[in-house]
Amino acid sequence: MTRTAPEPNWIQRLWTSVIEASAAAVAVHYRAPWEGRASR
Repeated sequence: MTRTAPEPNWIQRLWTSVIEASAAAVAVHYRAPWEGRASR
């Protein structure tokens, strides 16, 4: 008995979005202080 469930697909997309947003937030957080020091 096979069943095609859409759950894993949307869960995977949601998880990927969360990881990408987290990585972007970390990059912005760590880049901002360097930008500030470079301009001073």
